[in-house]
Amino acid sequence: LTGALGLGDAVFPSILASFLKRFDDDVFRDTDDASSRSTSNDKQPKKSRLFEASLIGYMIGCLACELAPNIATRGVPALVWIVPPMGLATILAAVQQGSFADLLRYNNNDNEAKE
Repeated sequence: LTGALGLGDAVFPSILASFLKRFDDDVFRDTDDASSRSTSNDKQPKKSRLFEASLIGYMIGCLACELAPNIATRGVPALVWIVPPMGLATILAAVQQGSFADLLRYNNNDNEAKE
């Protein structure tokens, strides 16, 4: 690997990934609480996988950064190659698991007030 990533190429994706990790943890905590209150313990609560999807998108973006000199004739900032695959992977995973609307409405402050 070339090591051509700068500080911003790690900071902005990590902000997105940490937000999704908090979302995943809060969704899992809420579904775990709801399942413990229900009488039937047949179904295991489904864990949200948006954090993992964003990391896969980050890896795809880093791979695209390595291939970018072969694609583009001029230099392009790495964030152009990293953030779109992260966002796309996150959106596709949220739609697939049915939590896209919850992700758009998510407010971490609501969960901090509950604790």
